[in-house]
Amino acid sequence: MNVPRTLVEIAQTANADTIFAGKCYRLLLRHLRLHLPIIDSNVYLAKIANRGRVSEKASRRALQMLSIVKETPISHGKDPNALAVAVLYAPCLKEGEKVSQAQIAAAGDTSIVTLRKRFQDVRQIFP
Repeated sequence: MNVPRTLVEIAQTANADTIFAGKCYRLLLRHLRLHLPIIDSNVYLAKIANRGRVSEKASRRALQMLSIVKETPISHGKDPNALAVAVLYAPCLKEGEKVSQAQIAAAGDTSIVTLRKRFQDVRQIFP
């Protein structure tokens, strides 16, 4: 599974603090001459949907919406995780699921304010 892990998750698994884990990560990248991978929002979507207990129907609809959102210039330069959270929240509203903004934001490790900002961008594409 090509699921990206956050630095906090890696540090918890390694029983180290995040500063040390970040230094080790950058050191490995430098010495192995690796480049940072470009993270795709689709990878985050399944992880957030599982954590937020979102239905499969809303998750599939969010995947379709995300492919359309990524083609527009609104998504350029935005955090892929925040974009995935906002796109997942939109079909939950449309399907009438009982999912709060706080629940989806916590599932995606983003703030509610970020969710609202990215959701406004998504609503410009899907009124």
